[in-house]
Amino acid sequence: MRKNWEIKSLKEVGEIYSGNSINAKVKKDKYTNIGSGMPYVATKDVSYASEINYNNGIRIPFDEIKKFRIAKKNSVLICSEGGSAGRKFGILKEDVCFVNKLISLNPNNILISKFLFYWYSSNQFQRDFKDKLTGLIGGITKTNFKNLSIPIPTIEDEQKRIIKKLDESFEKIDKAIENTKKNIENTKELFQSKLNEVFCQKDIEWKEKRIIDFCKNKSQIVGGPFGSNLKVKDYKEKGVPILRLQNIGKGYFIDKAIKYISHQKADELSYHSFQSGDIVLAKLGIPIGKTCIVPENFKYGIVVADVVRIRPNKNEINYDFLKYFLNSDFSVNQLTADIKGATRPRVNISEVRNLKLSVPKILKQEETVKYLDKLSDYTKKLESTYNQKLLDLEELKKSILDKAFKGEL
Repeated sequence: MRKNWEIKSLKEVGEIYSGNSINAKVKKDKYTNIGSGMPYVATKDVSYASEINYNNGIRIPFDEIKKFRIAKKNSVLICSEGGSAGRKFGILKEDVCFVNKLISLNPNNILISKFLFYWYSSNQFQRDFKDKLTGLIGGITKTNFKNLSIPIPTIEDEQKRIIKKLDESFEKIDKAIENTKKNIENTKELFQSKLNEVFCQKDIEWKEKRIIDFCKNKSQIVGGPFGSNLKVKDYKEKGVPILRLQNIGKGYFIDKAIKYISHQKADELSYHSFQSGDIVLAKLGIPIGKTCIVPENFKYGIVVADVVRIRPNKNEINYDFLKYFLNSDFSVNQLTADIKGATRPRVNISEVRNLKLSVPKILKQEETVKYLDKLSDYTKKLESTYNQKLLDLEELKKSILDKAFKGEL
């Protein structure tokens, strides 16, 4: 750190306040969509950027403002409790009332708000803040917050110079991040468009059938048990795995947060069982119908209510071919055709059984799978490259911030 810098506690560089909570019923009846009044900022209105949402519909009538703590224009609000503690913060563009899970720091004449904002973004501040968290949900007391430190150049123009350089650097980095995210989306769209091309075949060798036509009976396509037959209280630390919505990715299995039930309970629900190699489909969620194949290490288990297990005749349809179809727009469009206005759209088992697809002979199916596998591998590598670039860009921002607050920018 340079000689003309000083270490100050946050209480030395501005006024620090906690906000006021509002009873949920009172907020709804009294303070929502009243038109005029002072904005009220909650934790959800503060994001990971400098912008704070002032349009949440909650305003405090001017004749009641004296009941609330006010954060002045140019103050910096930071979340002080919960999962967002220390990580969400922003600069105020106007005076606001604010929730008690936020802390406001109104800088005095030795500190510029944007400089403080960037300090909050730095690795050093994030480490210091995290060290002061207490309690089960993770929060920082106002006293501990006040005693956190900040390095400050004693020359005000140097703060302005640093802010200018950070603004210029971050504008370029944020643009690169935005472009990289677009590239990731374009990569996903590329694969999806090729997937759709495959399943819009009009070749006479491709015959239209229903999925149930590849099965001996309906029991080869089954959903999970009714919710009353499998409840959270049945879950165990060990036993027979159950497969839930959160385990189904679009074309891949998600081996996380696996839950279990007893062998006795699994025997009771054996009709709703799965085994390794089965196809499983999500009846609920976004996108509806996302599908994957159960991996080898999951030999046997039970599907829950919003999952469908599909086990057609392997001599007639290639499982990977069917998996790719079920993740195509042709499948999703069929499943969602009759869903209108539902807050949580869900398909039923008969709609899955009666899904129509065009299918060539088994050898052609295998050729198609090889083509799609190759394309999938290519797009995944591209996506991985772009994701690494995102990580590198975020690390670059942190590196620049670290240099800035050591006086080395």
